[in-house]
Amino acid sequence: MINYSIIIPHKNIPYLLRRCLNSIPRREDVQVIVVDDNSNPEIVNFNCFPGSDEPCVEVYFTKKGKGAGYARNVGLEHATGKWILFADADDFFCPCMLEKLDRYKDLDTEVVIFEWQVVTDMLKPSKRGPIPFEITEAAMKGEMSPSLYLSAIGMSWVKMVSHNFLTSHSICFEESIIYNDILYSKMLAVYANRITLAKEVLYTFVNRPTSLGKNLNGYALRSRYDVIKRVNNWLRLIGKPEYEESLVKLEDLTYRTSYREYVHLFFRAAYDCMLSAGKAYREQQCLLGLHSIRLKFPRLYALYLLLGGYSLKESLRKQMQNVWRK
Repeated sequence: MINYSIIIPHKNIPYLLRRCLNSIPRREDVQVIVVDDNSNPEIVNFNCFPGSDEPCVEVYFTKKGKGAGYARNVGLEHATGKWILFADADDFFCPCMLEKLDRYKDLDTEVVIFEWQVVTDMLKPSKRGPIPFEITEAAMKGEMSPSLYLSAIGMSWVKMVSHNFLTSHSICFEESIIYNDILYSKMLAVYANRITLAKEVLYTFVNRPTSLGKNLNGYALRSRYDVIKRVNNWLRLIGKPEYEESLVKLEDLTYRTSYREYVHLFFRAAYDCMLSAGKAYREQQCLLGLHSIRLKFPRLYALYLLLGGYSLKESLRKQMQNVWRK
């Protein structure tokens, strides 16, 4: 019987994939699935692909090039384990990971959430992670509901999920270029009734400056925006607005995009919130958000004015007044 199916999407980083595979102990009840998403043959030696010569590692090659979400869905089609886990090829598991999993495999639960550690690409401790540490601390202290915490963790790793649970709710990944695991995480939060928080560190997230998530250009930011908007619309439709994701974040300015691109995204977000949310929330998004930009990024605010900010701001005010009257 296969207890664990571990799915790893991969593209163009075979040496890091090897490190990830080496962190997974080989055992008869462990199925490791690697899905290569159309890697470049000039970078990857397909005749000596990591894991291809191991009986407990299954390697699947796709030529679609549709991103990690598509690769994870391919992995799900071949998974046979009782529990499903995911890993990114540039990360790795902590020592004794199977012993930690074994302590939870017989629980009557649907999702087990583990803790993780963050390191730099030089494997030194890092303070910057995928979500603020305070969120995890609040969840572990019981100050946040497990379902809300599950929703806040947009990453697919550190979650051990029942295979039967995934199948019964048809939970899968969105096949988008970026943010393809947000729908998966939100669906887990919406449908899971039994969630276990494991106070054990299972996974090591490597904060690589060259990763896709750290190099978002304008196209990737717009793609992420559209993904979040679709997911938020679905959450609103089913009556779960508390799980909605922020459409635009100030830290987006650290990515490789222009101020003009950020201004465009910010006001798209403000307008969407204005049309769909309550009056107080609209005011916060449209007006306080703009005030925050003026204080933190004066050059951005100046550019906003040069781009027609006064007329745009007045237009937003009129639109908001029209919505409030309805």
